[in-house]
Amino acid sequence: MRKCCSITRMRSILYFASDEETVLTQQEICNACFLPKQTVNTAIAGLAQKGLVELELIPGMRNKKRILLTDAGRELEINTTDRLRGAEIRAYGKLSAEELNSYLEMTRKLTAALREETEKL
Repeated sequence: MRKCCSITRMRSILYFASDEETVLTQQEICNACFLPKQTVNTAIAGLAQKGLVELELIPGMRNKKRILLTDAGRELEINTTDRLRGAEIRAYGKLSAEELNSYLEMTRKLTAALREETEKL
């Protein structure tokens, strides 16, 4: 079970890191996934050890590092994350505009409630 959770967390980080237009930091992953900083740090360290990501200091930001995919990470992304994104796009395409709007509104409400509850912890 523990290894499965670790793989899922690493996959989530690869998913977020594959967006080249966003400067992704550890804190942003924590916020997006509702995960503790240590959990994300461990997953990122594992990805770096496997040569899938690199950390790059962000100029002017004290101790903040951008998470970048390496060539090996990009290859893994093409074989996993890109396929997952394609499946998501096809699945969302099966919803009507009304269904999609309802789903997005419920997701916003749930995300806001989860954020509120996790901030209490």
